[in-house]
Amino acid sequence: MPIAIYDKMDEFRETTISLKTGDRLFLFSDGFADQFGGPKGKKFKYKAFKKLLIESSSMEMENQKKQIDSTLKDWMHYVNEFTKEPFDQIDDITLLGLEN
Repeated sequence: MPIAIYDKMDEFRETTISLKTGDRLFLFSDGFADQFGGPKGKKFKYKAFKKLLIESSSMEMENQKKQIDSTLKDWMHYVNEFTKEPFDQIDDITLLGLEN
């Protein structure tokens, strides 16, 4: 359910979750997963984004942030075959990580 005007608007639901010490919660926009790059000039996609978050989850938060930033820069650094330059950021990329 997007937070905007949309063709099909459903009711929002309130959800409560219990967090334990050390649990992390990530809120994000679609920008990271939708970013073009890599060797084939494709989108990063949610499967790879989820894998990145899981694989870096044992790191301290600051190191995890650096790993995520580095992965995005490396992804966009591949040369776009049409422009012969690295890929531009195409959308906002919002990622908020919280640790309990």
